[in-house]
Amino acid sequence: MIKKSILTLGLAIGLSLSTPVMAKSSFSGEYRQGEILSFGTNLTKNEEAALRDYFGVPADMEAIYVDNATAIEQLGLAPDALDDYTGGWYSSAYVKLTDQGGVKVSSKNVSLVTNEMFANALITSGILNCEVNVSAPFMVTGESALAGILAGAEEIMGESLSEENKVIAKEEIDTTLEVADEILKDESNEIDSKSDSSTVASGIMNDIKEQVIKDSPNSVQIGQIITNVTNNYGVELSDETKARVASLMEDVNELDIDYKAIKDSMQNIGESISNSLKEAGVHLKESGLLESIGQWFMELFSSLCEWVKQLFISLPESADSETGSESLESTVSPVGEEDEPASTEEQTEETEDTVDVEEPVDLSEAKDAEQNPQVDGVLQADEPLTDEGEGTEDVQQ
Repeated sequence: MIKKSILTLGLAIGLSLSTPVMAKSSFSGEYRQGEILSFGTNLTKNEEAALRDYFGVPADMEAIYVDNATAIEQLGLAPDALDDYTGGWYSSAYVKLTDQGGVKVSSKNVSLVTNEMFANALITSGILNCEVNVSAPFMVTGESALAGILAGAEEIMGESLSEENKVIAKEEIDTTLEVADEILKDESNEIDSKSDSSTVASGIMNDIKEQVIKDSPNSVQIGQIITNVTNNYGVELSDETKARVASLMEDVNELDIDYKAIKDSMQNIGESISNSLKEAGVHLKESGLLESIGQWFMELFSSLCEWVKQLFISLPESADSETGSESLESTVSPVGEEDEPASTEEQTEETEDTVDVEEPVDLSEAKDAEQNPQVDGVLQADEPLTDEGEGTEDVQQ
């Protein structure tokens, strides 16, 4: 409640200072189509030109530039949040808003934030149909890219996305990264690489979020969903991290996202994660979330049947006829004998989200990533990261 009150107060103050045209909050996906580039302000002209070539766009395509002010505006940060930040802004993106096809994200030279993290954050922000490609001329963490993607989308739309949705989208990426970090540090599981822990964390958050949006559960049920999903992935999270995930999902629940509008994208994300896990040799348990959710509805229906049964049984015997008794027996099923709830439809659409791309960024004058590790535009510095994927470039978070 305290967190939500602070968030509400902050949004109220922000809206009182400026009143941009607000986009619809219905998650209809109906907005102006177009494409744009988002560049970090610390790129050189040669690096920017090479990225244009990599994205395969004309040399004169419109571009916006991301700096501290952009991050503060787009991610709902306090004005002094980046005062002590000494890194640079390098993450860049090609953003195309479409009228169909769901959310499709690909990336190159991004070591920490996965395509699925970006896709889920975009759905939360209210962008339901788009093609996004995130990259940099050298390995970066990718944490600043969301600000540029959102800013680019708003430039195309000619209006602003919901401030609350964008704040929650940013929190979603931060929370997923925290889950990934905890998974990596836990020696009891078999996950020992940053890329695998990020993929597992993305899967956990996607499964929890999809069920929350679909069923609009209460706080107790959200806690049970978190437990079921983490058990399904063979992961044990601390109570503190579970609480943060639960708080985030309560916020997501209050956004009132239409599941039908995001169903295909969510399932594509899940399919992409599943394929990545298989490639990494990470196997899920047989029992999982859907069975548990189904059990909740069975128990609810059983309780209702029991209540109706007891109601009739408690009536005076004088009011009970032989015909009535037979009718009751034929209409009220014994507890536990209800039909099994239908399972959700299988995910059959193959995702287009990809991690690998065919051509690397070729910069003759780019900085050598190994000799001069670059810091992406992020909120805090940490120990150096090593990419577990296609390169060994060191970066700093």
